[in-house]
Amino acid sequence: AFFEDRAACMAAGMNDHVAKPVDPEQLYESLLKWLPPVAPKLPPTSAVIAGGDVSPIERLRGVAGLDVAVGLKYLGGRAPTYLRLLRDFAQNHGGDLNEIGSLLAAGRIAELRTQVHSIKGMAGTLGVTGVQSRVAEFERALVDAGPAAAGSAALEAQATQLREALALISSAVLEVLGS
Repeated sequence: AFFEDRAACMAAGMNDHVAKPVDPEQLYESLLKWLPPVAPKLPPTSAVIAGGDVSPIERLRGVAGLDVAVGLKYLGGRAPTYLRLLRDFAQNHGGDLNEIGSLLAAGRIAELRTQVHSIKGMAGTLGVTGVQSRVAEFERALVDAGPAAAGSAALEAQATQLREALALISSAVLEVLGS
């Protein structure tokens, strides 16, 4: 963050400033500095659940391109929240597959950049690292191409790879979690 942003926050009477993207450890450190101490209560994320079955979290650890530890870290270890958001991501962004190509073909680059930026943020928060890296590459290529992005064969090839990566991770997650 810019020094000016931090200075403006302090001038407005805030106690501290945490820049985006928010690193949970930095946020917690800042909160602990200003809030009274309380013992955290994190839900268990054990490998075995009632009846001896392997938990969904443990099954997800085997999905290529998914870093469950990162997702749980960003969500404060809240496994039920993580599972719900991951399912939502798989269901909702699976529908983005056709729209990415349509927006690129129609030359609606500003909308496309907004959409892929949103996907990148959610993928990063949930630990969907395979998709996040592909989206970041695609987003950089869109910025570099500018208005010439529409009709670019190279960008269309990247969009196809991104759609395939989204489809694979969505399918794998929904297979583990159910739809």
